[in-house]
Formats: sequence, C-alpha cells, structure tokens
Amino acid sequence: MKNLRYTDNKLTIAAKVLITLIFVWSCFLWSGATIFNFYIRMPEYSHLATGMLTGSILIFISIVLMYFRMYILQLPFCVVGSIFYLNQASEMIDRAIETEIVFKPSFELRYLPEIVVLLLSIVLAMIHFWSIESKRIAAKNEFNNSPSKSILDD
Repeated sequence: MKNLRYTDNKLTIAAKVLITLIFVWSCFLWSGATIFNFYIRMPEYSHLATGMLTGSILIFISIVLMYFRMYILQLPFCVVGSIFYLNQASEMIDRAIETEIVFKPSFELRYLPEIVVLLLSIVLAMIHFWSIESKRIAAKNEFNNSPSKSILDD
C-alpha cells in the first residue's frame, strides 16, 4: 500500500498544474462546447460527442488519481481516454480540412494539446515506477549485505 503513492516534489506539482490547465482548455472548455453543439444542434454527429465525452471523463478520472499521487494507476485511464478523445478530434480535424472552413482557434489548438497531458501522464508514471523499483533494489541490497548470525555464536 505504501508504494501506491509517490511523494510529490516541485516537478510533479508543476506537471499536475500544467496538466490541469491543458485539461480545462482542451477537454473541458472546447470539448464541452463540441459535445453541447453536437448533441443539441447536430445530432447526426452525436457519435463524435459521445466519444469526446467518454474520453474527457476518463482523462478527468486520470487527473483525479494524479492529485491522489497514484501515477501508475492513472496511466491506463489517461491512455484509454486519450485514444477516445483524439480519435474523435482527428475525425473532426479531417472533416474541417475537407470543408475548408476556417475555425478560430483552429481545431488543432483546441483539441491536440491533450497530447501533452498524455505525455506528462506517462512521464509521471515512469517516475513513480522508477521510485518503487529503486526502493525495492535498495531493500534487497540491504538484506543481502546485512551481517549474518553464525550458528557457532550460541
């Protein structure tokens, strides 16, 4: 149980703040506007809204787990959420390119910053894993190098 949580430092706190800001911009603000637009005004594209909503919820769960310092546990949620989210975003970007309509800000600036969330999530999980592994190796070395009691010392 002690290995589930990583002790935060300035780097991990800064990464979580950056992740939160990007999530609010990309997965909450613009994804929310897209979801609202597709469910209310263009129901024929509601499959895009459902995919974005699913992805955003999974990424949100990942961020909550990050704030509880469970970096390894959050990684699958972030990866699966990113797959849902970015698949829908790529479909929207492709459709926007076909129609040649200019959106301000562009779809790339709206949705693709989520890639930074995914990359930072992977980095935090790797840092946590390396921390656990280094503690395990140190404990093993301490056990292997400890003095042993002789049978003859009775």
